Amino acid sequence: MISGRSSTVSAIDFVRKMQGKSQAALIKASDHEQYVVKWMHGPRSTISVRLEALRNSVYQYLGLPVSTWTTIDIPDELLKAHPEMWISTPKGIIRPDAGIHFASRLVSPPGGAFYEFLPTRMFSRVTNRSDFWGAYAADVWTERFEIRQALFVPDEAPSSLRAIFIDHGSSFALLGSKEVARLTSCLYSDRLIYPESEMVTGLHDWIEHIRKNGHAAIAQAHDSLPPEWITSSVVEKENRLLDRIQDLRDIMFPSISRFSSAASRKTGRCCSVRVLLRAGTVL
Repeated sequence: MISGRSSTVSAIDFVRKMQGKSQAALIKASDHEQYVVKWMHGPRSTISVRLEALRNSVYQYLGLPVSTWTTIDIPDELLKAHPEMWISTPKGIIRPDAGIHFASRLVSPPGGAFYEFLPTRMFSRVTNRSDFWGAYAADVWTERFEIRQALFVPDEAPSSLRAIFIDHGSSFALLGSKEVARLTSCLYSDRLIYPESEMVTGLHDWIEHIRKNGHAAIAQAHDSLPPEWITSSVVEKENRLLDRIQDLRDIMFPSISRFSSAASRKTGRCCSVRVLLRAGTVL
């Protein structure tokens, strides 16, 4: 069962460097699991990593399928033995500090088979496609404006798959002053994964779910963080999310219902998800 943060684990071996801007490392831990480790002072900044931990717990509380996270203790000896895990910067290589860092458990279904990328023809095999609307609502609420990432693992029924959402970093606060975050920026790369027929109802249901449970989700996520990670920036972000809850419907699609209804009356059919998404306003 997917859960929130567990107790701190110890790193025992370096596996490989991960792709991506965060320059995360795949590390084997004392519980025999492998974790994607993001450095507390890495390229994506300390606050970004702390907010990723916060989001991970919030999403789990809301019932979205997400990977487990924990704190991991990286010993100095392991860092010395594996300089290939160090951080590359324009000014050169930086060695991460030993100590506590953020670790997301590697998704490893029974048998080890999973898909990082799924062909469109296989989308019908995904049993929880509606959860993509939930992840979208949660991403907009928590201001996570990067492409939604997911892995697809075998589900209970033969040939069926289940999506698990990974990588909950990025933040509105990290965008440059001249950049504009569109509502579409946190969608999955292949928009056909979203069931168009469920768009309006699904999004409204998830918005109501967040409005009903968002305060409790933030409180639980807050308690899941190590005390030293709860800085003024984290508390400020938590308060911002709480302020956004009641206005989430208007923040996401202030005109979606009117647009959908008007278009349906005019054309006699529902608009495609691509048209409706383009009707969304810019944050």
